[in-house]
Amino acid sequence: MSNKRLAILLVVCIVAACGRDVQPVRTELRITASPEAADTRTVLREDNSVAFSSTDTLAVFDGAAVKREFVTSAVYNDGSADFMGSISEPADSYIAVYPDHNGCYLYGNYVHIVIPETQAAVAGSFDPAANISVGTTASIAGDTHSLNLKNVCALLKFSVPEGQSYSTAILVTMNDNMAGGMLCTLDDEPALYPADEGPSDFVTLQGSITGGNWYYMAVKPDVLEGGFALYLFDEQVSSYELEKFSMIKSTSKTVTLQRSHILNLGIIGAEPGAAFEPLAGETILDW
Repeated sequence: MSNKRLAILLVVCIVAACGRDVQPVRTELRITASPEAADTRTVLREDNSVAFSSTDTLAVFDGAAVKREFVTSAVYNDGSADFMGSISEPADSYIAVYPDHNGCYLYGNYVHIVIPETQAAVAGSFDPAANISVGTTASIAGDTHSLNLKNVCALLKFSVPEGQSYSTAILVTMNDNMAGGMLCTLDDEPALYPADEGPSDFVTLQGSITGGNWYYMAVKPDVLEGGFALYLFDEQVSSYELEKFSMIKSTSKTVTLQRSHILNLGIIGAEPGAAFEPLAGETILDW
């Protein structure tokens, strides 16, 4: 193997090590990805389109299945981004996971990922670490590759009335696999299966939740046969302190959470019939 280092340029359009006795070979690759409907990256725009940020990271698995971290080197107005990194074992294609995170690794024919059980509340968007996507590159010509990143999560969206504010929201379901460790397939329609470490039946959103803004939770796509409940709290609490809730909204109806789709829960606690404008790629929940 040559002693030159191998640098990889990844250009991603919307929608990380074992010791060696040689230095990684460096070559330049161009990887271009295409979007999905209601695609979700670091920044969610007002029309549900998205953009990468200058601090994004991508996990790329080289030919020896070693995870390498790639970081953005440029972000463009059209929603694309360049990622830079290095690998030690070239391959015809590479498995990529966005964003790079602890607990992300290859497991047989699956990718092990972790949907955070506790996510940060971000006004108008979602926790950058929460909504995960995967894909496999394909060589187009020479050092040019394509990458179709596929979202693996479903998104829940909600707001609260003007003038109200909360510090925690907790989603509670009858299902025991809404977040945590998951095994993800690399199919055209990625599927998630609970990993051995025990996924969670709740997802917590923490931070400033204020009226007039929309907030998002990333969860495992699933059919919630027993419905769910959304608890809101004036203080930061854990899932073991549900009795401290300030407001609760629940349904016993069967609810379907679709991959790469937004389920809009509306304005929690608003007067019946309170108006809001749904966006493209959303389904409004009939409570």
